[in-house]
Amino acid sequence: MLPASSTTVSLSKRIAELRAGDVSARKELISWAMERLVVMTARMRRSFKLDPMLDTGDVLQEASIRLMRALEQVEIVDLRHFLSLSALKIRQTLLDLVRKPVLPIVHGGADESIGSAPINQVGTLTLDPASLARWTEFHEMIQKLPDESREVVDLLWYHDLSQGEAAEVLGVAEKTVNRRWLRARLQLGEWLGG
Repeated sequence: MLPASSTTVSLSKRIAELRAGDVSARKELISWAMERLVVMTARMRRSFKLDPMLDTGDVLQEASIRLMRALEQVEIVDLRHFLSLSALKIRQTLLDLVRKPVLPIVHGGADESIGSAPINQVGTLTLDPASLARWTEFHEMIQKLPDESREVVDLLWYHDLSQGEAAEVLGVAEKTVNRRWLRARLQLGEWLGG
């Protein structure tokens, strides 16, 4: 048996408190998941040149509301269940983020309008359309992975757990996590054309 990490111990403790009726534990769990969303949004900004004017606060608020509602409607069984649910809510929020149309910013005088501005005067667009399509397809394909593979992607990619921590959460050997991670990456690469 692997030694428990401080992350998994802390989250497991909060889940036990939530199951015992402690409402503050729910807030702490949501806060932890939202920290992960901040990291994912920053990753998106770097990788896909997200518009710096994009309001991350709105994204976090939407995700936290979704997760709060889910935690109110579903009794969390254990850490594995919570991480799966929070990864799903993060994935849904990120997909909504890239699907949401954002108007370009026009630089120049107040009398310029978006419709009449030459393309070279239009400010930063949210995403390059090809990058946007790849990012969207990537998150959608993760949802189509077999459960074992998707769960490993959720833990390693969305929650940034180590392979040892993921093995602990799943109750499997670290080699099993490594094999599932490789299988998931190969499958995603095949579906996404490399």
